[in-house]
Amino acid sequence: MFIAASFVRAVGADLRRFGVDPIVLGARVSLDEAALANPSARVPLRKVRALIDDTVEACGRRDIALRLGALAPLHGLHVIGPMIRSARTLRRGLELFRMYGPLVVEGAVLELLERDGLATVRFTHPMLEGADARYASEYASAFMCRVGEAFLGPDVGLERARFRHADPGYASTYAEVFECDVEFGAPHDELVLKKELLDRPQLEKDDSLCALLERRASELLASLDEEAPLPVRLRELLANESKPLEMDVTEAALRLGVSSRTLQRRLREAGSSFSGMIEDELRRRACDELAASRLAIKEIADRAGFVDPNNFHRAFKRWTGETPGEWRRRARAGECA
Repeated sequence: MFIAASFVRAVGADLRRFGVDPIVLGARVSLDEAALANPSARVPLRKVRALIDDTVEACGRRDIALRLGALAPLHGLHVIGPMIRSARTLRRGLELFRMYGPLVVEGAVLELLERDGLATVRFTHPMLEGADARYASEYASAFMCRVGEAFLGPDVGLERARFRHADPGYASTYAEVFECDVEFGAPHDELVLKKELLDRPQLEKDDSLCALLERRASELLASLDEEAPLPVRLRELLANESKPLEMDVTEAALRLGVSSRTLQRRLREAGSSFSGMIEDELRRRACDELAASRLAIKEIADRAGFVDPNNFHRAFKRWTGETPGEWRRRARAGECA
């Protein structure tokens, strides 16, 4: 079984917040930047298990999986992240995740159950036993809350969170992440919310982008080695970078296996440019974080790669005509289309 390299790479970027060097950890299991550079590459599950064990040992925090899942950006889901983020409703986003989830975690299963006004999102992962199963469950459940925030805003309003494992002894972290009643020793790992929230229209829906990315996801499922047009591959590459602003056209071309000249020509033919693609990704990511997360604007700017928050403010106003604060207030009020 395999996990998408883009997912492993995104987790590694967040490890630095906890004083852990992902490069050192990766070297222990023969995973380096080059091995993770291709967003369509896959990492064997056995290496992921080793990385989990090394991560817990390196940071000394047993709740690290919950913490990382609560921070995880959607772009770590390869093409699936921006695809579900552009879906009309949480219901549709979950449906897409269920259909194309094997691109991220082979063997994972997502189910949506509805009864008596409640919706239950049940996740079954390939690590079913032992401590690794608990960490996988914690990360996946916290990450599903992040997906919910992308559609519903920072207050998802979970009714209950259930886990197969026993109480691990850090209930305060569970309370902080899920903000609802938590049950241990349950038959399944699942999150419960009001059914009506599934069909609430989300702020950043984009039918044409969602359809484009779904076609690409279908192609990847059919053949992970099949090559897509360069602009699509560049979009995927940028979506999987923690700080796309730091990437230049030379590095991007190298990662995509073409010359800089070829990449720029293909982008021109598609009516785009490298700088334009960077700005599109930064704008999309900034709008996602402003609408759905509790992160301070300065931290959102830093995550995007802006050393000076003032530069982020100027760029955001150029993209949207508003300051980040103004846009966030309108998004929270449901006024941003």
